Amino acid sequence: MFVFCDDALGTNIAVFYSDLGDPRFSKWTLTRRFWQSDSWGADVGAIAWVPHHNGLVVTTSEIYGTGSVYLLDLEKQSAVTLAEPKDCGAWIESIDELSVTIGINDCEHPKPQRSLVLPFPLDALQPEAPPNSALHPTRRRSLARH
Repeated sequence: MFVFCDDALGTNIAVFYSDLGDPRFSKWTLTRRFWQSDSWGADVGAIAWVPHHNGLVVTTSEIYGTGSVYLLDLEKQSAVTLAEPKDCGAWIESIDELSVTIGINDCEHPKPQRSLVLPFPLDALQPEAPPNSALHPTRRRSLARH
């Protein structure tokens, strides 16, 4: 994960596959190691790894982002919109292999006023990568450069 702290323009992110080696996933190549999108990469509020999958949940603000919650499949470079709360912010309260629970702020209170459980689509995530893959959870630290 590459994090861009763009001050007043928010926090923006990109996924970076640094230890590519022989590309095993078709979307990642020796000349395409970054993945970023206007929809899920702009004005990020929170991120969380999906346990036992190569997935990432991202929440965005609606100020400079979309105000939505996304599920990213890192191997396929695909994103699914889980929710569009369009409130003042969504925070990740908990996550497991099947769903994420977000807290939604109503703009008038500093803490989330309600929670929403968002199940993951059954076909949205690939099984976890083999241990020698840079996308495997034990090697994800190599993805984080900031």
